[in-house]
Amino acid sequence: MPAARCAPFDQRGFQRLAPGDAACDAGAYEAIGFCRSPNLAIPDNSPDGIGDALILTDSFLVHDLDLWARVDHTWVGDLKLQLTYFGLEGATSVLLDRPGFPAVGTGCGDDNLRLKLDDAASTPVESGCSNTQVAGAPAYAVSTARPGDPPGNLLASFAGLPMGADWTLQVMDLAAQDTGTLVEWCLLPNGDLFSDGFESGTVGAWSVAVPPGLPQLGNANFDLGHQIWAENSVFFPGELVVEEGLGGAPAAHTPPWLAWLGGVLSEVGEISQRIAVPAGSGPAYLHLRYQLSSDETNCSQATPSDSLTLRVNGVQVAGFVVCSTFNTGAVWTPYGFVTNFAAYAGQTIDVTIRMTNDGVLPSSVYLDSLTFESTPPTLGPEDALRRFPTEATGAADGTLTERPTA
Repeated sequence: MPAARCAPFDQRGFQRLAPGDAACDAGAYEAIGFCRSPNLAIPDNSPDGIGDALILTDSFLVHDLDLWARVDHTWVGDLKLQLTYFGLEGATSVLLDRPGFPAVGTGCGDDNLRLKLDDAASTPVESGCSNTQVAGAPAYAVSTARPGDPPGNLLASFAGLPMGADWTLQVMDLAAQDTGTLVEWCLLPNGDLFSDGFESGTVGAWSVAVPPGLPQLGNANFDLGHQIWAENSVFFPGELVVEEGLGGAPAAHTPPWLAWLGGVLSEVGEISQRIAVPAGSGPAYLHLRYQLSSDETNCSQATPSDSLTLRVNGVQVAGFVVCSTFNTGAVWTPYGFVTNFAAYAGQTIDVTIRMTNDGVLPSSVYLDSLTFESTPPTLGPEDALRRFPTEATGAADGTLTERPTA
């Protein structure tokens, strides 16, 4: 997981001699950056381009976000850069779109992009290219430019969202002949990590202590496809995360991907990933959206035919009966497991959701929009009928206990 480190710029806007170095400049004016150095070749004249994902777990909210990119590419006017956020919500902004095109024919003819994109910059990225068309000349004489065509507050669209999410930078080359590489890129909170900078002279938005953040799942909405999750199955190994509509899958809760468990007789399928639970973590409960479609008539909690279970480090801690009584139709229904993950504070654990079908009647469970929340799930009358007789719950201090669900 990328760690916060010194950004290519400090808070005064001065570029570092060696952007991305682990050691910070001396002094108090340091900017926090979350960086990737993928060194990915960009396909020539391809609208799909390449995408590179930065997966963060930090809990603070985005306040004033900038993006720095180094793209070694001849004829910068071929390039398009798009930033996408996959979290509790989705957001996408096209930050650069063939600068100079069509105003100067085929766009900016200079080479290599080393630029910070900042909504507050005065130079537009669209028209600010030097366009000397001298081989090796830097595309921009300035170090910071305002994104968009036309220029706008495009990075402000991410304001108020949790920094902890899956961020993807997509880089496309939209004209033939010139080629290049995405060398490095960084998300820069620009030092504005907090909404209250003590200007009021009072406690303001601050509390005496800030609790540790919640655990974070990578690719929690499945919108990066098969990335992050392990997909184990008797019949569909590696194919449990699917695009909506594929093979009869429903529309996703957060398009276009979802997880599909079950579907055929005698199937055992599971999705899993390893996560870190922050040390000292407070209450943390796994919530999700699901759809259930089952022909199974056995709804016994004691001896279920079909079931969905939550497992931690291979041990079953929660689950519910899957049968036709609890079918949801096409409605994405909220659900939460009562297991308190504070019990695993300070540990790295394997989290698995497993679907088991017997060989008599088929069932399917579709999952999407997984997230950890500090509030336990609300239990309705139906939950007493389908949850397993006992589940690991956990006291406020994280101690696991067992309690009846009926």
